[in-house]
Amino acid sequence: MKWICRISSVLGVCQLLSGCAITRPCAEGGDTRWRIRFDGDQTCFQVKDASGQIVNHGEYRYLDTNKKIRLEGQFYMGKKQGDWVEFDESGARVLEKRYERGVEKSSTRHDPDR
Repeated sequence: MKWICRISSVLGVCQLLSGCAITRPCAEGGDTRWRIRFDGDQTCFQVKDASGQIVNHGEYRYLDTNKKIRLEGQFYMGKKQGDWVEFDESGARVLEKRYERGVEKSSTRHDPDR
């Protein structure tokens, strides 16, 4: 049985999706560091890996205090995977990074004034 939780680390809320008994803050389930720090709430899905560790797996979002998405991406078994996108206060893309198994492969800055 897979154990999956969607958690809100600031509010300490766990929405049960499939028999989840234990959750950890998103920052403990994978590398959530980014070039800047936002004030707000992180949400992520978590699963137990083969060794029993709880890791981030699936959608990750960082919402600012106004509940606007400032950063979103995906985790695969605790590692950043695919496209991660940073947004400014108005919702425009600022930066995109592509990851493969936690390793940054490319980075693209966007000019929000265009």
